[in-house]
Amino acid sequence: MITNDQFGSLTQGECKRVTIGGELLSNPITLFLDEPTTGLDSWAATILMGCQPFNVLFDLFDKLLSLKSGGDMVYFGGLGVESCEI
Repeated sequence: MITNDQFGSLTQGECKRVTIGGELLSNPITLFLDEPTTGLDSWAATILMGCQPFNVLFDLFDKLLSLKSGGDMVYFGGLGVESCEI
């Protein structure tokens, strides 16, 4: 357990890991993270991003929104043949 006093003494990467760990404790079906690798070293970022079961995620949704750097939309539509060429 980490108290509020202890949380303030953690590095940015440690805070990120504690926050993500806390979210995972609730056993969510889907977890949306904004800039999940910010503050993580390259090893931790690789582990976090490498653990995404991408094919399982597609089964949870019927539409896909893909954005490129800067927030411009690349694709929005159904999942299936039309989304395979993104």
